[in-house]
Amino acid sequence: MSPVLDDTNPTNPTPSSASSATADRITDVTNKPSEPEEKPEELEGFLTPSPSSPVTSDNDLPSLDLPDDTVRPGSLSADSMPSTPGAPTADTPADIPVPPAPIPPPEPTVEEPVEIKPEPVTPPPQPEEKEEPELTPAVPPQKPPLKVSDKVLLTIGPLFLVVSLGVSALIVNFRRPASQTSTQLPAEVIEGAKKDTVTVGDLTINKKTKNKWDLWLANIPKNPDQVTASCLSTGGTLVSGQPTTCSDPQFTWEGAAAQESGTQIEGYDVYFGEDNNVTPFPEKGSDKAVSPRKMGTFQTGNQFTPQNLEKGKTYYLMVQTVSDSSNENYKYGADVVDKAKYSTRPANILFEYRYE
Repeated sequence: MSPVLDDTNPTNPTPSSASSATADRITDVTNKPSEPEEKPEELEGFLTPSPSSPVTSDNDLPSLDLPDDTVRPGSLSADSMPSTPGAPTADTPADIPVPPAPIPPPEPTVEEPVEIKPEPVTPPPQPEEKEEPELTPAVPPQKPPLKVSDKVLLTIGPLFLVVSLGVSALIVNFRRPASQTSTQLPAEVIEGAKKDTVTVGDLTINKKTKNKWDLWLANIPKNPDQVTASCLSTGGTLVSGQPTTCSDPQFTWEGAAAQESGTQIEGYDVYFGEDNNVTPFPEKGSDKAVSPRKMGTFQTGNQFTPQNLEKGKTYYLMVQTVSDSSNENYKYGADVVDKAKYSTRPANILFEYRYE
């Protein structure tokens, strides 16, 4: 509870003049809310009397050495105190706390709106328009005119190809029999075909093919069928199939002849090697028989001396006669094995040379 100043006691004289500091201090004390005050230890016995020793008069109060400007108890009266809003008066009970004066709320400050100016937008630079060049249609280069020789080649080339294919087809059909098929034909067709076909060995061919084969056998050149072999370094005679140490043999053949009328022998295709396949047509494997025309060398004379022989190897001599016939089918000779069966081969083995 806040202390109450006793302003009715005449024994508490009022100072003639109070300083402004004292008045401000009293105002601060009266404006504070009713909270328990912190009492100095020096005034605790003065302001709050002890229950054991009750205070009966001012003479019982302890004397305090207070400064001159201190307000003594009983020195203030209600008339002499300044009028402070909210301060207790004589009519106000001393034990009722006085609420503090309301503090006016601060006036709201209104901020002026800041005007935001947009930055000027500059448009992007426009590309310069370039004039497109005028397009002119491309003119293809003119081809030079064909020469006369080129025109001749373009004309003769396809014609020559057609003729070559036709001749090749004729050769194949002439030298080989017609293929046998098992196609079922009407009875009258079969009977008519029997009248036009003949049986030659294991072959059945028509009469036209048989006539072509007969002409071929009668006009092709005859291959040589006799040969003599000698050693040039010793002068000795060599025998076919027997081993020899002669490194320089020489072969001479006879018996070749041109059979077509008005033709003569032009030379020979000579084969001297290790292959000895002489399977005749129409036996199986005759297509692999040695052909001096395809595998040998051409020469005009009837003597042959081989070169670069290797010891331990066996060589076979085969010769095919070549005439000056204008007909390609009658130009090259053949070895006739069986004329009645048309069994033939390009050439036969004339000599077997075994070099050791």
